[in-house]
Amino acid sequence: MGDNVISMTIVPTALDRNEDLCKALRELLVEAESGEIMSMAWASYRRGDMISNGWEGAPGTQFQLSSSISILQTRYTMHVMGTGD
Repeated sequence: MGDNVISMTIVPTALDRNEDLCKALRELLVEAESGEIMSMAWASYRRGDMISNGWEGAPGTQFQLSSSISILQTRYTMHVMGTGD
């Protein structure tokens, strides 16, 4: 392979529920119900090769949420490429 080619391995998805995901969602729900989380965006991968995404938020939080989405995009890309957390 040339130096500019990146090899990627496809990892099969689990058929069982993801306990770490369930825990994170429960924690986020508590924070949303307490008013700590004022806006949120999400992206998900579902069974059957389906994807979904969306956002909800209080008025006046669009700029902050947009900034957070941009940061997440960079962090996630670095994670997928093996160069970040």
